[in-house]
Amino acid sequence: RQSGCLQKMTALLRKNNIKFLTICTDCLQILAYGHQESKLQILCSGGPVELVRILRTYQYEKLLWTTARVLKVLSVCASNKPAIIVAGGMDALAKHLHSSSHRLVLNCLWALRNLSDAATKMDNLQPLLHSLVRLLDCGDSSMITCSAGILSNLTCNNHANKHVVFKMGGVERLLRAVSQPVVKEDILEPCMCALRHLTSRHEEEEAARHSIVHELNGLPIIARVLHA
Repeated sequence: RQSGCLQKMTALLRKNNIKFLTICTDCLQILAYGHQESKLQILCSGGPVELVRILRTYQYEKLLWTTARVLKVLSVCASNKPAIIVAGGMDALAKHLHSSSHRLVLNCLWALRNLSDAATKMDNLQPLLHSLVRLLDCGDSSMITCSAGILSNLTCNNHANKHVVFKMGGVERLLRAVSQPVVKEDILEPCMCALRHLTSRHEEEEAARHSIVHELNGLPIIARVLHA
């Protein structure tokens, strides 16, 4: 770290050798994990822009996975968050939520969850929102927890995102996620927050409330959550 290798390694992200980039991103993740100064050095060297470029450009699974891991680490840093978002990180990460690689999808979700509280004013996120609603039914508790947490953040005081998630069947899938026989609190809390957002302060709020009460038999489900 003290020899300037972080800056040099970040500059190497501009190369186009896939195997070499995989090694670089893996090293950056190890150096940045739990070390704030390293995260800031990567930021100052243009790391977020290059990492987002890699996600947009390549299809090699191991490279995408190691890159998503770096972004997951950087996305907990208050200085890196806006830089990743401005570079197009939300869309670039969302692009890989359809991957067949479980580890890639999960690391993209973790990074998105970390970023999402700084992206509450973003619109035009339909592809991401669609993927998140779909993942609520995936059966993987970690993916459901992340997806619900991101949806909760992105629907907070954002009328456009609330409208999109409601129209995509988000209310039904959130209710289904909390109605399972055994549900972890990590899933319950973000799902209930997202449901609260979807039932207030947007043009479809009445339709959302009506669907919960009269179409989806949601009140008994919510009552069970209250007694959990």
